[in-house]
Order: sequence, then C-alpha cells, then structure tokens
Amino acid sequence: MMIVRKSLKDLSISKEILGQLSSIRDKDIDYSDIPKLDENFWKKAELVMTSGKKQLP
Repeated sequence: MMIVRKSLKDLSISKEILGQLSSIRDKDIDYSDIPKLDENFWKKAELVMTSGKKQLP
C-alpha cells in the first residue's frame, strides 16, 4: 500500500468555496435529507468488534 499526501492546493474546490463552507455555523446546516434511524434500523444493527492491530514483519 502506498500513502499519497495531498494539500489544499491539490483540491478541485476553490479557496473561495472553502471559505464559504467554513463560515457556515453547525446549527445552520440542513440535515433534512438524512433519514431518521427508526426501530427497524436498531433491530437489524449489529455490533462488530475489531480483532485489533497486527504487527507487520
């Protein structure tokens, strides 16, 4: 696996748009398109525990 590092100048979004996005307050974000988690979701939910990290040789 290769790690690739990116900087803000590599993004395809302009600094102007980034500035606009960072100025939005959390309480002003519209979450109405995200469905609510109802009882059916929690009935099907499954807790999955990771086995931990393995050291590479």
